[in-house]
Amino acid sequence: MTPTVASQNFANLETFSRLLASSPRPALIWYGTDGERVELSGKVTENWIAKSANLFVDELDATHGDSIRLAATQHWRSIVAALGALRAGCVIDPETDRPTFWLGFDIDERADQAEVAVVMDRAALATRYGHGTDDWPDDAIDYCAEIRSFGDLFDPIDAVPGSHGIGLATTDGQATAVTLSEWLEEVAAWCDRASGLGEETDGVVVVPSDEPLDLDMLARSCGIMAAGKAVVLVDPQAAQNAESLSSISDDERAVSMD
Repeated sequence: MTPTVASQNFANLETFSRLLASSPRPALIWYGTDGERVELSGKVTENWIAKSANLFVDELDATHGDSIRLAATQHWRSIVAALGALRAGCVIDPETDRPTFWLGFDIDERADQAEVAVVMDRAALATRYGHGTDDWPDDAIDYCAEIRSFGDLFDPIDAVPGSHGIGLATTDGQATAVTLSEWLEEVAAWCDRASGLGEETDGVVVVPSDEPLDLDMLARSCGIMAAGKAVVLVDPQAAQNAESLSSISDDERAVSMD
């Protein structure tokens, strides 16, 4: 992650959230299997981020510096949950042996190492986890079942400062610890790049890889949304059909952007 001078600057995560909340335009669009499509405006996306932050703070007692391991690929639900964790002051750390939190769709052996596993379902509009829970660690929670009870606004007592280390990002091919300010510079750089796509483009198509969501992917997604464009996420199974993927791109007026 190489900091880049950008015309759009964010003082902190609250600045970014206010910008997102002011947008009625689509910000996150999810295409799942069987043709399911979910569209979240900037305002609704921010509501979900705020709900997630409130869950981490009010339900899980998250404090600045608590570690979280992301075990989920890109999905509209994993993006808002991860950004909520960042607003709560969590540090995204894939290397810690015993993280405070684990966030993912499929329980793995590392979920048992966390103090609390936060489990999500991939079904686009799931209101609870739709599979068996016998293998869940003790104290695991069902994100889909819990999240709707939390408020749409998050008003932190102490906003996460720019000097706060938020995890590891990629710089020159190496994982490097970054502060919130450094990460927001990358968000701003992606915002500039997405703004340069022009008014004829409404979004950016992203086909999630098998790799877990990380700070680099989050910076790209946030920058695209900050530019007023939509992050169009297409489930890898749905994206295997080239004709279908092309149709989605045309329908959403979206392009790929590396």
